Amino acid sequence: MELVSRTEILERKDKLNKIKLDLNKIGGESSSYRYYFRDSEVRELIEKLGFDNEDKYFFFSTAANPEADEIVRKNYKKFKVQTCTSWHFSPDIMDFLIRLIHEKNEHHVSFSQVRSKVHNLDGISEEIYWPTVHILKNLTKTRKREFVDSVENVLVDNFEKIKEREAPQNYNLETYKLWRRNKIKPIILREGCIFAGEEIKKAMDWLFQYSYEMEYIEHYYDDY
Repeated sequence: MELVSRTEILERKDKLNKIKLDLNKIGGESSSYRYYFRDSEVRELIEKLGFDNEDKYFFFSTAANPEADEIVRKNYKKFKVQTCTSWHFSPDIMDFLIRLIHEKNEHHVSFSQVRSKVHNLDGISEEIYWPTVHILKNLTKTRKREFVDSVENVLVDNFEKIKEREAPQNYNLETYKLWRRNKIKPIILREGCIFAGEEIKKAMDWLFQYSYEMEYIEHYYDDY
């Protein structure tokens, strides 16, 4: 007798449990919409990091340094009339700094604690203060120091990369230069908890949701 349910629930001792659904088997698409059955972003990141019950996971969070934001705002009017550059601590700057931190660290993943579902152009300046969670696996004292340094010195250690990224328009370069001249760190770091793999598994298997989503498919018609 054929099973009615197409949903697979995989319970595993040494890995994260899994719920799977192949939408192709149940007609997971229409002429106007596309459907998705997705794992949570955090579950995917933990699996990308590599999960094992015996591992230890170290949590940190980062956010914008208010001092860095304040000095940019104070200098905005002074320099805006002289240049065509953008004088504000934008979410785009924060995203790039987080990317630079990630490039310096192995066995590292990160995600924002606030999921933004608006278009980039509709973002708000407060986004830089929303915490970014960083997870590192099996940190030694040396690797922990390296991670802390990669956050505290993200501006100084990566200034050449920053200049390369900003060229040739240099929209945000004056902001970076202002921080550098005043020896201001753009990001503050907070140390969080340490969890064993088995604790992570219990929390994620019970608390982290999957999602069933729908996306509109745009159709283009040629009238000629």
